[in-house]
Amino acid sequence: MATIPTYISESDLRDVYPMVDRFDMKSSIYNWVVDSGSLYASHNSGLVNLLFADGKDLGAAQVNKAAVDAEGEWFYDSTEDVVYYYSTATPTDKLMESGEDWATHKTDIMAKASRFFDSLVDRTQPRSQWKDIEGNYDYTIIRTVALYTAFFLISAHDPDNPVSEAFKAEADNYIERINNGEIKLGFQVTQDSSQGVLREVTVNGNTELRPVDMEGVWYGGYDKIKLKVITGGAIGAGTYSVWVAGNDKLGIDEGSQVVTAQKITGQYQTLAGGLRVRFGSKDQADICTTDDEYEVEVFPHGQDIQDSGGMRSIDVYHS
Repeated sequence: MATIPTYISESDLRDVYPMVDRFDMKSSIYNWVVDSGSLYASHNSGLVNLLFADGKDLGAAQVNKAAVDAEGEWFYDSTEDVVYYYSTATPTDKLMESGEDWATHKTDIMAKASRFFDSLVDRTQPRSQWKDIEGNYDYTIIRTVALYTAFFLISAHDPDNPVSEAFKAEADNYIERINNGEIKLGFQVTQDSSQGVLREVTVNGNTELRPVDMEGVWYGGYDKIKLKVITGGAIGAGTYSVWVAGNDKLGIDEGSQVVTAQKITGQYQTLAGGLRVRFGSKDQADICTTDDEYEVEVFPHGQDIQDSGGMRSIDVYHS
């Protein structure tokens, strides 16, 4: 069975609210009395799922009171509402707390906030969000889920906290903007996708002459076009080649070559399938470098998403 993803890490949560650990949901346990020998009891303690001594998780409870006979062991009697703790040192000199492990609790809330996000986005979105080309979730998703996580953690401790309400208001705003199409997520095909999305693959740190603009419309199917500098040099000396899908490969995998060692002129020049590319730089003497490589991700013209919510219009083409 596929794992349902959690969209954020603890680091993402701390980026939104560095002081989140202030809301560790532990409760102090007082009124310890000797039950017998080194066995102590706290009556009317309330439910104890985990017991902590000076912040240390004491591990799983024993099966019954009789089994509590070694340092640090404990048992909660739900019938009598009593927690028993074995220690050679009196627990009144320690910070005794009940609650969930904080790291586990944060992980659980981050997962629940991710599912909460899924439930709020428009029906045109996938039920589980997708990663982008670099293997990351969109930052809008990360920030929104982190904001909801902080809201859940804070409001459980302090329901009227104005900070948590501000976090929720910001997250709700992102959801509204995603649903009405103001924010496009990485997997969505937008109106300019048929014009190509240019990305660097491998570019020398000294390169200054590079692709800076494209014009035209892509009329092929989905592809990742490969654009590679063959001969380094300035405008008039450098050359580039282009590959598109073919031979059961995408262009980036050098499926089919459509431009071979074309001299770079600084004007709009042939890329592929109705698209043209222009190399540019700040200075005429700037150069590109041999083996500089770029990809241009393209989608079929007319596949763009006009509106992410409700009814949408689509372009229909007749052959």
